[in-house]
Amino acid sequence: MTTDLLIDLEQEGIITTHAVAVKYAKDLENKRVIEKLELERNFWESQGFSWFIFTEQEVPKTLIQNIKWLIPHLYNFELDQQNQQLVFSEIWKALQTYPEAKIAHVMSLLDENKGVKRGTYLLYLRHLLAQQAFYWNMSNINHRSLRSNQIQASEHWLKGKTAYVYA
Repeated sequence: MTTDLLIDLEQEGIITTHAVAVKYAKDLENKRVIEKLELERNFWESQGFSWFIFTEQEVPKTLIQNIKWLIPHLYNFELDQQNQQLVFSEIWKALQTYPEAKIAHVMSLLDENKGVKRGTYLLYLRHLLAQQAFYWNMSNINHRSLRSNQIQASEHWLKGKTAYVYA
């Protein structure tokens, strides 16, 4: 069998396990692949587990584009703890000051205001988004059309509890 994931979910105090096969959609056209998946489904269901197939078609294209935009900035640099909070606060204040503006414009204004190289604050924002200091509906809003009022700040970061994500 080729089960890719076993996921435990808790709902109302009850933990259920789900088996997930991850396949490319085109592979589901292959008769042998279907036969193997059917064996896999029968096994997991005989064990009392839900079984699912997950393909790339289940992931919104906008989400994929946004992840590709953020991933390179997850580890591109680390701000020390003092600068993490300072940059976060500067960006959050700017986003609140220009709620209808596109983020690229707002970050450009910050670059000018702080006298730094053009694009610096957009890189900071991408890094902090990747670090989950800020977030937005990545499934429905493409980063190219993202406006300030569509970004939320993490409650932890707002409280000064900065924490870097290490995957």
